[in-house]
Amino acid sequence: MDLAESFEEAVRPLLHRIDPDYSSDDRVLAWICPRLRPDIRRYYRGNSPCLRELVTPEALDALDKRLCWKLGRRLEQAYPGFLGWLSRRAER
Repeated sequence: MDLAESFEEAVRPLLHRIDPDYSSDDRVLAWICPRLRPDIRRYYRGNSPCLRELVTPEALDALDKRLCWKLGRRLEQAYPGFLGWLSRRAER
């Protein structure tokens, strides 16, 4: 989740309801994909393998790209104008 790392200062305050014992990436994942929270919880309890063990590298790459879009939309909800700003920044 390179996008989340790039905007960590903007993302961090939005994760206050997510278990602080999770890794930063897993906290972001739980925030943008709430339906994965039970799976993440099971992983941290030792009852589930990590996502990398469940899918192919290609599937993981495709998932990362989809989640990047989802993260952008969630950041737009939290910070209206974020996607426009990001677009302008990418054009430079």
